Amino acid sequence: MKKLLTIFSFIFVYQFSFAQGTWTELNGLVGPQPASEIPHIRSDYTGFALNGMVYITTGYNFETGNYYNDIFGYNPSTNRWVQQIPLPASGRAYAQGGEMYGKGFITMGYDDLGSYTDSWEYDPLTMLWSTKAAFPGPVRQEGFSFVINNKFYTGGGIDNNLNIHYSDLWEYDPSLDSWSAKTSLPVGLLGSKTFVIGNSGYVLGGFDSLFQVSTASYRYDQLTDTWTTISLFPGTNVDAAMSDSLFGYAITDTTLYCFDPITNLWTMKAPVPSGVYDAISGNVDSLIYLLSSDGGVLSYNPTSDIWTENYISLGSTERPYISGRSVVISDTAYFKLIKYNINNDNWIVDSLLDVSQWLYSIDSIGYALKGGSYEKFDPANRTWAACNTIPLISADYSFSTTRFGYVLGLTANFTWEFWQYDPLNDVWTIKSNFPGRNQGNGNSFGIGDKGYIAAGLDSNGYTIDDFWEYNESSDAWIQRQSVPGGSRMTGCETTWNNKGVIAFGLSDPVGLDMCDINVYDEITNSWSTIVHSLSCRSGNVIAFSHGGKLFIGQGQERMSMGIRIPFYDFWSYDDGTSAVADLQSNGGFQVYPNPTSGSFTIETTRSDIAKVEIIITDLFGRKSISRKSEF
Repeated sequence: MKKLLTIFSFIFVYQFSFAQGTWTELNGLVGPQPASEIPHIRSDYTGFALNGMVYITTGYNFETGNYYNDIFGYNPSTNRWVQQIPLPASGRAYAQGGEMYGKGFITMGYDDLGSYTDSWEYDPLTMLWSTKAAFPGPVRQEGFSFVINNKFYTGGGIDNNLNIHYSDLWEYDPSLDSWSAKTSLPVGLLGSKTFVIGNSGYVLGGFDSLFQVSTASYRYDQLTDTWTTISLFPGTNVDAAMSDSLFGYAITDTTLYCFDPITNLWTMKAPVPSGVYDAISGNVDSLIYLLSSDGGVLSYNPTSDIWTENYISLGSTERPYISGRSVVISDTAYFKLIKYNINNDNWIVDSLLDVSQWLYSIDSIGYALKGGSYEKFDPANRTWAACNTIPLISADYSFSTTRFGYVLGLTANFTWEFWQYDPLNDVWTIKSNFPGRNQGNGNSFGIGDKGYIAAGLDSNGYTIDDFWEYNESSDAWIQRQSVPGGSRMTGCETTWNNKGVIAFGLSDPVGLDMCDINVYDEITNSWSTIVHSLSCRSGNVIAFSHGGKLFIGQGQERMSMGIRIPFYDFWSYDDGTSAVADLQSNGGFQVYPNPTSGSFTIETTRSDIAKVEIIITDLFGRKSISRKSEF
């Protein structure tokens, strides 16, 4: 017997859902903006781990000559840097630091005026600094330090005249705010690295009194105030050192060695993904975090012997900069040498992505120029394979449709040609000549079986706003409505929700940065604009889409006299949804964005619906359309 089915009403309730598009700030390419500026590239800094964060403070920039007194905390749970209140003292290099009783501690340091002996304690809860007893020993550079059972130890180093190699050791007791001398190291060393296991501190590497690399390693026993030698470090000079509760670790370039204090033996572990220098370490939960001098952040899991690159390098204008187009495959956006995991909001350096220029992706395969070759990248297997070479010397515009890739560029005779690439047969075919004025520095994207080329420079070097559509089925070009906002170059573009996006840019080669984000609807041949509060920008702005969201960020701001200031912010934009997951108790639901003139597809897996009534109201709740249907 057939079941009597219930009638449901599907209601678009406009008056209750005035949803606007939502902007969300994501993990910036090199850190959060505008919450804080990112740590400048530096050397000879110090730091400590506190309350689930790893901090760096002080240091020196060889390129600018700046000494820093700032402090930044790296939060592994959010993969972000957070700026704290600076040290209320002079910037310096070669300070020594550590953590005791949940607070940070630094002492000493050096700048061009001489050395410091002052000591400071940092409270992460109040973000305040307080002065502590000054270091009583001789002033020095490039000493070492470690913390055992909430007592701070420092020693070694060299005097400011680079004549005396110190071997002394000093202990600071925070409960008494006092210093005391301890048994000296057997030899004088400078630039050594340290780690702690149990009641012992270990001093590795560095340079001896003859400025030769030291391969000897020493263990200090806090309980007996004595030094002993341990087995020789098997690498060359120690670039970084770290430890967990059981083992110590030391790094030479990309080689990781593990020290077992019970067997007194070194063993080799998983290689470090990228070389480190002048790094500090901090332990958070079960992971060891390593902060390199260029700001790179690595985490190491001692249990699984696995490294993870948590962050790309940092700095000011010296920071690595993402340039060129990207391709999105699955949940990852691929750039040159860097990839972005969309689900984890995480940027990762990847040397396998050493491309000259990404062109497009087709069926989960990325295509790029690598030097003079045209190759395809399979992210599932992380492999590259050569394809037939593009019959062009430049790829000024490129896009893909469902089946093919397309490139517009110059031939060896400096004429413009438009070519189609068939990935199934690895074949290039010349197509209809491009009739427009666009000759580089513009935008291109594909929607379905159509491609679009927009803006850029003409043959005279002037910016234009021309916008052209290529129809794959007819192999024909047609000019469409110009890009709104005026002529532009060096903006960004992407395909998003079956629409095209062209955003930002430079109004002319010596003009002003543009601020607009424009969306093209190929069905209506019309443009709309997204409201936002992002700064005007041009040059290396990146954009891509995934899961119905638009991702956009980076770029540069043109200042006076041709100076350009980089942006490192990164955002996602969600204009709403056209899918409804659950029915309300009355059978209705809401959709957004509202108001809307678009179309919605309503899907349900329920089999007990016999009749459907769709009621659409206007902004004031007045019924405008009512439709009924029986199944």
